[in-house]
Amino acid sequence: MSDTGVAASPSSRATSGWSGPSAGEGGAEPLHCALGAVAEELHPSELAWARGRGSLQRGIEFAAGRVALRRALSLAGSPACGALLPDASGAPEMPGCVGDAQLLGSISHTRSCRGEPGGGEAGGGGGGGGLAVALVAAVRGGARGRVGVGVDVESARRRPSERLARRVLAPVEREAFEDESSSLGLEPASAVMLHFSLKEALYKAIHPLLPATIPWHSIAVLPQPDGRCAVLKADAFRALEADAGLDVEVQASWAQRHGVFVTTAAACARPLGQQVPTRPEKCDEFF
Repeated sequence: MSDTGVAASPSSRATSGWSGPSAGEGGAEPLHCALGAVAEELHPSELAWARGRGSLQRGIEFAAGRVALRRALSLAGSPACGALLPDASGAPEMPGCVGDAQLLGSISHTRSCRGEPGGGEAGGGGGGGGLAVALVAAVRGGARGRVGVGVDVESARRRPSERLARRVLAPVEREAFEDESSSLGLEPASAVMLHFSLKEALYKAIHPLLPATIPWHSIAVLPQPDGRCAVLKADAFRALEADAGLDVEVQASWAQRHGVFVTTAAACARPLGQQVPTRPEKCDEFF
């Protein structure tokens, strides 16, 4: 999955996977038994956090996400030494800067990557294996503090509920849905999951810059066959920008590998009404 396209640059991506949780053998701790050798890649505080997640499955997901993030940081040339724990919003606390670059990161994980139908609105299965992905991007110059990134991973074989489809798809997306699904070569259920995943990645990228509730229909995504994605702002999103005094430029992309969607997004904010000759000054260093 490391060749997944991304709307942010420069960046590094990494993955980690897990099999279904099982009881420890010979008195071994269940979490260590499930994680195997990758447990050695985690900081002790991350293992402690994983143990306190309330269930073995949630602990495995947390640990797998941190392993993926550590691998992505290593690929970016900045191996993490300290613990990578969640901040107040749930996003991973990043290790800071490398030289003049600010490091940004995002994590996602999914269950049932083998295509088993499951319950819940997004059709997520309860048992089986899973996949965690992480994205790390370095931001330099004037874009520091004005950029967010997001990544999401979803099984393309999941069967979302009708309720989720109505919640996710904005009117303009519903109008284009049939032709879009055909052009992408996706079944309607898979296309809904792609829209869901793209909006999840966009929310992760936007929320640090625009810390407000972002309604599903406030942004429309129109994925293209080449992995690019048009992103349209609705009036509700522009109202959020106006309240914050910001103009938030967003980009998104997607890829499908082995029955899994991986989506990425980047957002860059500038003061509302700022006049620039072409693209937002300094933000184009990132996009």
